[in-house]
Amino acid sequence: MYGVPYVQNHPGVVATSFAGEYDAATAAHVDGLRVSGESVAEAVAQILPFLDEPPTGVTAALEGRRIAFATDPGSAARLDDIIRRLLADR
Repeated sequence: MYGVPYVQNHPGVVATSFAGEYDAATAAHVDGLRVSGESVAEAVAQILPFLDEPPTGVTAALEGRRIAFATDPGSAARLDDIIRRLLADR
């Protein structure tokens, strides 16, 4: 549509460092996320197919799988205009 491939990817739960101090309840939840979350390598691997073969326009993905995505043409045109103006000011 606008010639710029854009992928909105939600990797799901990723077991990152979860740095910080937590109260007991949150710490227990974070411990669960560390166990159940995907590794960073797994999350990055979900993105690679989109980099190897970029889609056209805007694509949405959940855990590496394309999902339905609808855009409002007016909003997309406004975003395109804003981005072009920002890049022109560089």
